[in-house]
Amino acid sequence: MTDTLPTNDKPTVPASYVHKENGAVYVHHDLWEAIKPWETEAHVGPVVADEQFGDVASWCQYTQHYAAENRLLLTWNSGGLRAVLDYHGGSAHPGRCQWTAMHVFKRAPEWDALLNLAQQSVGHKAAIEKLEDLGEYIVAPAPADLMLLLRNLRATLNATAETEIRPDGTTEVSFTQNTKVLARGVALPTIIKFLIPVLAGNAQRYEIDVRVRASVGDGAHLELRFSLVNAQRTLETVIAEQVAAARAALGDTLGSLLLRAAG
Repeated sequence: MTDTLPTNDKPTVPASYVHKENGAVYVHHDLWEAIKPWETEAHVGPVVADEQFGDVASWCQYTQHYAAENRLLLTWNSGGLRAVLDYHGGSAHPGRCQWTAMHVFKRAPEWDALLNLAQQSVGHKAAIEKLEDLGEYIVAPAPADLMLLLRNLRATLNATAETEIRPDGTTEVSFTQNTKVLARGVALPTIIKFLIPVLAGNAQRYEIDVRVRASVGDGAHLELRFSLVNAQRTLETVIAEQVAAARAALGDTLGSLLLRAAG
């Protein structure tokens, strides 16, 4: 008696074979060679990169170098400059948008220190220390004169109470306080002018006005409050200058493609 295999147990031949060492691929019943040895390793996939640059000039040079052979998108906002070097070339040739270059508008440490100074009321001693750290950027009044004046500030607090006995026998008590900030006859300046860097990597300094207000708390504790008068306008001016420099470095053709993005 001859044994026969069930129909579902018939031997099958794989439709393809991959060589374990060189990656060659053979397909179909004759196992003809569809991919040459080492051809898979030689394939270069699409670019996936997110490059970060520390200044406008480097960002522009990189963008110019790769712009000729690619379709790109150039944008800017308050956060920085951004280039997408594999942007969509149309519905027939969609780009992957995974090749980008970025220059972030990073705030200078001195600018951050000045903003931090203006965020809350500062005690007398702490205010002097913070202004000393920024002393090289103070242009008016003279830093030495300002520090001497601040050290000589004195706060006084006088409290008085008045008592009135009403005809019905009840008593009304009223309190008044008189506070003064004295600096040995010298008035505390209302504005301190700074000449300070705004963005990291940009050595240019910009003038910023800082308003000074003094107050006396309980126990005759002197506190100083600082507010930046033209901070937002100064920051917008600096960013606009960086964008203008980028457009000039990119040239007429690429510079005209630099668009304002949200943010």
